[in-house]
Amino acid sequence: MGALPGTTGRRRLYPMRHGVVDYTSAEVRAAQDPSIAYLTETGRDEAKAAGIALSDFKLDLAFHTCLRRTEETAQIVLAQHDLAAPQLEAESRFQELRSGQ
Repeated sequence: MGALPGTTGRRRLYPMRHGVVDYTSAEVRAAQDPSIAYLTETGRDEAKAAGIALSDFKLDLAFHTCLRRTEETAQIVLAQHDLAAPQLEAESRFQELRSGQ
């Protein structure tokens, strides 16, 4: 596999888990669907801290699963980025194999 334009050929991956979510919210309980859980205030603070930690790294690509919590986490991380942040893309191949029900 060739290097991306402007790189030295080395690639670094920064996999990240979403921040803390509320699986017991009224919305999740009513829908009986944990996939719609969203970040708590603590989860948003965690995502912001991760974004600050990565803010000096040049990112070429940014993906999230199609879950609300992973998209929200990624958006917060990229908002902290000092350098030009890449376009955030949904990637359905990263979905959980078996989500807890």
